[in-house]
Amino acid sequence: MKRPDRLFDLQAFSYSYFRWLGIPILRIFTKLPDSLKAANKKVHPEAYASEIGFLLVLSIIISDVLAVLLWGIIGTYAILLPINIPLAVLALMVYSPAAAAKNRASSLDTEVPYAAAYITVMATGGVSAIKSFERLKDVELLPQVREASAQMDIDVKAFGVDPITAMKRSGEHLPSKEYKEFVLGYASTTIAGGDVTHYLMRKTQTFFEGRAAKFRIMGERIAMLMEGFITITVLLALGVYSLFIVSKLIPAQLPIFSVGTFVIFAYILLPVTGALFIYFADIIQPRYPLNDWRSYKVMVFALPLLIAGLVLFVLPSITPSLAQVIPSYTFLVLLRESLGLQPGFEASLGLSLTFLLYFGVLSITDYRYSREGGKILSGLTSFQRDFVEIRKTGMSPERCIANLSSRNFGGFTPHLKILSNQIGWGLPLSKISQSIAGRIRGWVARMNLFLLVDAVDVGGGTPETLETLATFGESVQQLENEKKMALRPLMLIPYIGGVILVVSTLMMLSFMANMASVAGLQFAQVEFVRLFVPPLVVQSMITGIVAGKVAEEKVSAGFKHAFVLVLLTLLFAIMTPLLVSSISFS
Repeated sequence: MKRPDRLFDLQAFSYSYFRWLGIPILRIFTKLPDSLKAANKKVHPEAYASEIGFLLVLSIIISDVLAVLLWGIIGTYAILLPINIPLAVLALMVYSPAAAAKNRASSLDTEVPYAAAYITVMATGGVSAIKSFERLKDVELLPQVREASAQMDIDVKAFGVDPITAMKRSGEHLPSKEYKEFVLGYASTTIAGGDVTHYLMRKTQTFFEGRAAKFRIMGERIAMLMEGFITITVLLALGVYSLFIVSKLIPAQLPIFSVGTFVIFAYILLPVTGALFIYFADIIQPRYPLNDWRSYKVMVFALPLLIAGLVLFVLPSITPSLAQVIPSYTFLVLLRESLGLQPGFEASLGLSLTFLLYFGVLSITDYRYSREGGKILSGLTSFQRDFVEIRKTGMSPERCIANLSSRNFGGFTPHLKILSNQIGWGLPLSKISQSIAGRIRGWVARMNLFLLVDAVDVGGGTPETLETLATFGESVQQLENEKKMALRPLMLIPYIGGVILVVSTLMMLSFMANMASVAGLQFAQVEFVRLFVPPLVVQSMITGIVAGKVAEEKVSAGFKHAFVLVLLTLLFAIMTPLLVSSISFS
């Protein structure tokens, strides 16, 4: 007998014993059933609401126990736990289906223009949209459309629903406005006896034009997001740094600005702020069904390099007992003296060297993979246009590919040669394209190749069909270029903000040390440098990661920016004392 999975057990238990709490939750949050349906969660609303009730009761019990245990540590603030934890659990469980539905709608909005392009290309080759949707249920490049097509196929073949009605149901149930307009418009045009091919071509062009407008709006939102991140991190960090330094200079120290408070702010609050802005950027930016994980695999495999750097260069600088044991500390001292830095910079130097080594390796690998994907897409777009022009002469698609294989199409040239050779061996074009697609990492390039192969395989590769395909491919290439051009100027913002934070903090430390010496106050500059400068290196690294995610839509793109910003932090740490000395001399 097959054992039920754990999630089913939890829902069954919750529905059996906590249904009395799930029913009022369902009455309060009336939109919960619609969110579950839009998110495609195969669960009954009462069962899910009962699960929320069970987890709510469990979180109240756990928070009460934690409050009692922490009463002696944090005092009366422990009373906040019974309120915050259950509220967080309730909010997470109630609004997670709505968030999943929104993510599904965003994925559908990304896939719909390409699905419409596929159906349009097939229509110009004489294939109806119904048959095209039936073929799409086996296309892994469009997972959301594939799921909708599979459900449509089930309605037609299993329940006897006519295809037009099945398309209407699909459009009404999925949480995507563009998908709904597309399928309902096609159904109306078919029922009215209109020109279906013209409708498909015009609607697809409208989708790509609307996508270009969305990219422009996205660029404006991303710019606001980047400006907000730099404003919050720079101003907040400078404000806290200033208050902490002043609190240490005055005789009566402010108790809220202890060393522990500053460590929590610098090493927890600021990184969490960066992670939140990465999450906000991920919500705004378009999502592609296929991601290239090679850079992240290198990041995981290179973690021993990061750990070794932290142990050899950072740990001896903050732990005096290890400074005599680990010989790398002597190297840091010699490096600090050669760079003209004052004592206390050893930890910052060790952290900078570790980050430079780690992100240097990651930057090289990510640059190679990113450049490879861009070259393949550009070469494939050029190949499609040349393929169309040669096909217009009456030459067969196979001969066109053989003739074009001798030309240079950038990153697509090696794949084109493999395609031409295997066609000469007599292999089917569909199988050849599948083997080549496995070597191409970019989703847009793989989608264009899939459209080309299916246009030739199903529609015969007529010049009209290929002309439509080449036009769509050029539109996609233009959209990607416009998106990059819109986001490229944003890269100045994190560099300016990072330099301002580093220079302002180091100058403030130097001026405070001079003022303290004039006023006859004690100012442990070595301890302050050891406390303040390492968080600047960490913040520069985080700023680079956020900049890469915001400007290039992926976290791995921030590796090179993290490398450059950490290097700039180290350079300005060397140059700032010279600048302060020149100002003081003047």
